[in-house]
Amino acid sequence: CVRITRDISEEFKVKPEKLIMDEERALFESVEQAAPIVSNAGTVNAFITEVEQMVPYINQFFDNVLVMDKDSAVKENRLAILQKISAMSIGTADYSQLEGF
Repeated sequence: CVRITRDISEEFKVKPEKLIMDEERALFESVEQAAPIVSNAGTVNAFITEVEQMVPYINQFFDNVLVMDKDSAVKENRLAILQKISAMSIGTADYSQLEGF
């Protein structure tokens, strides 16, 4: 999620009514459920525990959904979900310290 969104300066907002695939809706729902818990996690371990629960939804999304759709509205909505996931780590984990980021 971070790799795809890190070079995008524009911040997109998710429009739930525009989610067209089941994988998009499932991932967005898991993000919405995890976000308040992750924001109060306090430690890296607590953060990872919560984010791990989203991994199956993230994998299904990337296995079945083309993020960079030719329809810009669809693409921006998908990027918005990934931006929300990437932003969850702010203040808790700095991915730029990992090789490949």
